[in-house]
Amino acid sequence: MSESKLWFLFIVAALILLVFLGIHLGYMHLDNILGVNDPLDYNNVKTRGQDTFWLVSYLILLVAALYHGMYGLRTILLEYFPQNLKFINGLIGIIGFLALILGSYVVIYSYIGG
Repeated sequence: MSESKLWFLFIVAALILLVFLGIHLGYMHLDNILGVNDPLDYNNVKTRGQDTFWLVSYLILLVAALYHGMYGLRTILLEYFPQNLKFINGLIGIIGFLALILGSYVVIYSYIGG
């Protein structure tokens, strides 16, 4: 994939982050306005974790944040080590994939009643 397409996806991920992080932060910090008693209460966390809207939202947030962060880290590493493009791409790919698997596991496990 070309650098310009990767950068475009980086910008798209940033826009997605703005929307979904805004939803998340609004819900978590505007609890008095939204009528949520305590968003960090165990029962509220469990109920939110089993809601399909939050499942999809958290998965989208996870993918967008991982792509945005991994692309940014890749860019920084390539500025210092431009000769190691294949190694850095592989390393970033492996780290990102493992983080995606772990993050998805947590979100899906809470959704199915964990």
